[in-house]
Amino acid sequence: MKSSYLTPVVTVFDDRGRLDPEQNLRLYSFIKGYVTGFVVMGSTGEFFSLDMKLSRQLIQLASEFDRGSMKAYAGASRMAIAESVELANYAEECGLDGVMIISPYYFRLSDESIYAYYSEIARQTTAKIFIYNFPDRTGYSVTPEVCL
Repeated sequence: MKSSYLTPVVTVFDDRGRLDPEQNLRLYSFIKGYVTGFVVMGSTGEFFSLDMKLSRQLIQLASEFDRGSMKAYAGASRMAIAESVELANYAEECGLDGVMIISPYYFRLSDESIYAYYSEIARQTTAKIFIYNFPDRTGYSVTPEVCL
């Protein structure tokens, strides 16, 4: 059996705090051959501090990277469903392999609310959605029963 490894990547900024496309591409090139895929805008990619314009730029950058057989995913986590859908649809349009979405954080949600959240996003996009289960940040765990 062949193993698969996905890694979240940091977002590289220049010394003025602007996105550094060249250095981000160098990072993607560095990990190529070591992992099966990468995720832009995961927790280490500071998704929670990026505005929509910058998020779209990162998705575009990842899509333009010559990744060969390596997969590329985008974090599409937002507190507003409409923004998660927008990023998921953009990632799909750009040809990424899917999106990773964390459940809403700050407030503890019921299983029904979590199911409704992901169902609404899935209803509005054809992108493959990977549920980012991070109980230490959301305050709850997404159980398999929620996904049924």
